[in-house]
Order: sequence, then C-alpha cells, then structure tokens
Amino acid sequence: MALEQGKKLVIKLQSAVESDHLGEAASLLGDLKVLLTNFESLPPMNQPSPHASEECALGRQVLEQAVFLAVKQRDKIAFQRQMAQLKPYYQDKGRGLTDSALRMPILGLNLLFLLVENRLAEFHSELEHLSEAERANVYVSFPILVEQQLMVGSYHKVLEARTRTPHPGYAFFMSLLVDTVRDAVADCSEAAYERLGIGAAKEILLLESDTALAEYAAVKHPDWKVDGDGFVYFGKDHGPKQAKASDVPSLRLISETLSYATELERIV
Repeated sequence: MALEQGKKLVIKLQSAVESDHLGEAASLLGDLKVLLTNFESLPPMNQPSPHASEECALGRQVLEQAVFLAVKQRDKIAFQRQMAQLKPYYQDKGRGLTDSALRMPILGLNLLFLLVENRLAEFHSELEHLSEAERANVYVSFPILVEQQLMVGSYHKVLEARTRTPHPGYAFFMSLLVDTVRDAVADCSEAAYERLGIGAAKEILLLESDTALAEYAAVKHPDWKVDGDGFVYFGKDHGPKQAKASDVPSLRLISETLSYATELERIV
C-alpha cells in the first residue's frame, strides 16, 4: 500500500536530513514526491478519500523535511518552492490534521527568509495571519525581534543574535542577513566618507579581523584600499585625505541614516 510505504520512507528521509546525509535525503525526497502523486486528497486536487487525513499528514511531513533539506543545502530557491507547497497544509484547517510540532519553527524560518530577501511587506503580511500567542512563540518572536533591530539600526544586536537562534536551521538565514546588513553599511559608508580607520571599519562592517576586512574589500569592493597607514580608502582615488582620525563617523550616525532610509522605503 502506497500510504504505508510512504510512512516508512518519510522516517528514512527525516533520519537522512537530521544526520546530514543530504544526497540520500534528496533521493528519498524525489521518491516520496512521486509517491505522493498517488493521493488525490492532497493539494491542489483535494479530492475526498477514506484515508485523506493520513495522506495529508504524510504529505505535510514530507514537505516539512523538504524545507529543512533545502536549508541544509543552502538553497534559497528550493526553500521557497518547498515552502509554497507546504503552506496549504498549514492554512487549511478542514483536513482533520493535528497541529505539527514543526509548524512554528518553519514559519519562523520563512519569516527570516523574507527578511533576507528584503520582502518586508510579505513579512508583515505573514505576521497578520498569526495569532497573538503564535507571534509570542519563541520561533516567531525571534525574527520579529531581528526585524525590529534592523529597523532601528542595531546591527551589532543582529550579529549577536546569530549565537542564540532558537533552531539550528535559522543559522543559514542569519548568516545571509548579516551579509545583507554588511553590504548596506558598506554602501552607505562608501557614499558618505572618503576613508575610515581600520578599527572603525571592522566595527561597523561586523568583521572580526584585519584579514577579514581585507578579504571583504577584495571580493565586494575591489576599488577600496586597505592601506598600511591604518585607514580604508573608499573609491578609486586613494591616498592621504584631509580628514583626521577624529573625523571618523560613529556607528550611530551610519545606523541612523540606514534606519531612516529603510523606514522611508516602508512608508512609500
């Protein structure tokens, strides 16, 4: 029976995902996706079936593991695709399904994904579909807090949040989010200033060493020059400038500028 076969395969899929056997997991997922086509009770057909509840539970479980697999593969496109297929199982309350223990962690993952993609309107739209109790859930309150920190320019708090994610899967999107923040700060700094002290540049770009700063500049901003005089020069015209060390801007100024720009974008 296809249903019983599916139940056995999804256990293997979950084990493969959790143990980081990603090749095996991808193969099992492919087999399960084919098997699920036998069940007309699943979206988008939603046809009556004597085993509809069990079939839908299996379909949901498969897609939940598919979401986690996409995260472990660091594949944003696959994550978005699997998430789109999974959502109907969470939104339709008429299938006789009990709540999934993975629903809140996965909804939180999706919120982080939307932050990474800067899809703030969708982020807030997703929150509107959640109850007050669900928004207070640790898996959802975490991305809400991160979004608030981004809005006020508390970028170091975003960096610190990487070490206290409520679920291991969140680490992937948090790393992408920090990269997004870093690039935004870099663009703002380059537009506003001729140079920054290396120490100040490391601080505002959330980089831990001179080497990391040099590598970031080489990859993302090859026209920057990390000079031996202790400064990072922005743009192509390198060399001594009139600015003094005391002119190095504070993190607060840059943060406020970015915060105002982001808030204006939301209003528009």
